[in-house]
Amino acid sequence: MAANSLGPITLPPTPSPANSEDTKTFSQAVSTWTRKCEQTIRQLEHFLHQTAVAGGTGPTGPTGPAGAAGSTGPTGYTGPAGATGPTGYTGPTGYTGPTGPIGATGPTGATGPTGYTGFTGPGGAAGATGPTGYTGPTGYTGPGGLSGAPGATGPTGYTGYTGATGPTGYTGPAGATGPTGYTGSTGPTGYTGPDSATRAIMLCEAFTPVLTGGDFGEITVPYAKDGTTVLTWSVRRLTLRVQTAGGAPVVVVEKSTVTGAFSATTVGTLTMGSGNYEVSVTSALGTVQSGDKLRFNVTTLATAQAWTITVEISFP
Repeated sequence: MAANSLGPITLPPTPSPANSEDTKTFSQAVSTWTRKCEQTIRQLEHFLHQTAVAGGTGPTGPTGPAGAAGSTGPTGYTGPAGATGPTGYTGPTGYTGPTGPIGATGPTGATGPTGYTGFTGPGGAAGATGPTGYTGPTGYTGPGGLSGAPGATGPTGYTGYTGATGPTGYTGPAGATGPTGYTGSTGPTGYTGPDSATRAIMLCEAFTPVLTGGDFGEITVPYAKDGTTVLTWSVRRLTLRVQTAGGAPVVVVEKSTVTGAFSATTVGTLTMGSGNYEVSVTSALGTVQSGDKLRFNVTTLATAQAWTITVEISFP
């Protein structure tokens, strides 16, 4: 067992009733036990002294067991405090044995010393602030450069004298009239420009659309009569006519100026009044060029039947 460890404390055996030898042995055992308790307490104090922690209270030592009561003669002895011993048997009427001594109460375990509280180290001193660096002197401004002397002005040249005005010459006699020049040949006939023209382009005829959106038919704007000269046509009139009125259909006439897929630009919008048969637009329609494509785009179907849409253009 280590020097600072505490071993078990074992109580001495309880003596048999009416047996003085057992009582003597018991007393010796109690004495031995008491010495062990004292030794244990000293070990505990030593242990607590070695293991005391700062600020902690050492554990309370164990309370020694109460000594066993001395045995009563034939009547039976009173057992040690705590557990109640068995009731002694009643012997024959004889003398009452002496009352055994009460076992000593074990000393109270010592309270371990209170550990000291460690001191707080002093705060480190604040570092000194270094001196502020000096500001260097401002450099001086160099002297201004010398201005060159102005150049000398040369002498003004002299003005020459005005020459005299000569006499007016006389008018000579009129010359004779020369012969009339010959008449030149007739020049070639100039280019004849394109004829003035008006065209009506029909985008659909007696057709009843069933879906909104652009029509698949794309009509090409015509060229000049030679088939190649590009003309710029003015759009004069757009017209929508239906055979059977119904609702208020809306159509947008569109043009595309590219040769690839149709890229729509609005020419004009035809909005028919509800129940009407015809609507036309004649203003702000712009121009189209030969080769442009025209189509119509239905934005509102309504219930009108058999549509006819025309675009009228003119040149110039």
